[in-house]
Amino acid sequence: LVLGEGNYTTERIYLSHFTGKEYSYCLKFRNSGGFTDPAQIFRELEKAFQEVIGDTVEERDCAYALVDLDCSKEKAVKIKALTNQSDRCGIIVSNPCFEVWLIDHFTNKCPQYPSSQHVKKALKQQYLRGIVTDYKESTDIYSLIADKLDFAIANEEERQKRYKNDDSWPNPDHNPRTDMVYLIKKLTQSQ
Repeated sequence: LVLGEGNYTTERIYLSHFTGKEYSYCLKFRNSGGFTDPAQIFRELEKAFQEVIGDTVEERDCAYALVDLDCSKEKAVKIKALTNQSDRCGIIVSNPCFEVWLIDHFTNKCPQYPSSQHVKKALKQQYLRGIVTDYKESTDIYSLIADKLDFAIANEEERQKRYKNDDSWPNPDHNPRTDMVYLIKKLTQSQ
C-alpha cells in the first residue's frame, strides 16, 4: 500500500509502472485526503492499511506514506517522532520533494534546492527540455527514464554515503535526498 501526500499524482503515475506479475509486490494506492501534516498522513496510512489489508496480514504486507520534507525543520521533527511506530507502516521522505528521485535518473550532480518549486523547475527546464514538451506533474515520463533506473539507484546511494555518519535524517540540510531508493529496491527485488 502506498499513500501519497496531498494529490501525489506524479508519484502515483511513476509507481504504477512497478505493478504486475514481473514485480514482487502488488501495489495499491491511496491519497492522504489532501493532508500534508506528517502525523495526520501517518494516521491515514495506518487506517488505510487496516481497510485494505484488514485481518489477513501476511508477512510481506507493508504500507508506506510518501512525504515531501520541503526543506522544513518542523516537518523533519514530526517525521522523526513517527519513525519506528509501526512494523508494517513506514515513511518514504524526499527533500525537498519526490521529483529529486526523477532528477536522479539524469544526473549525479544535484545542487541544493531551496524549495520543491526549484526542483520541479529544474526537472522541467534542465532535464526534460527537448525530451518532453509541455511537462506537467501529471505527465507520465516513466518510459523516457525506465532504462536509467539503475543509474538513479546508484546516484541516490552514492549521495546518501555523504551522510552515513549523520543519523539525523530526515533533516532539511540533507538536500537533495530521497528514500525512494529503498522503496524501488524493495519493489524490484527478485524481479
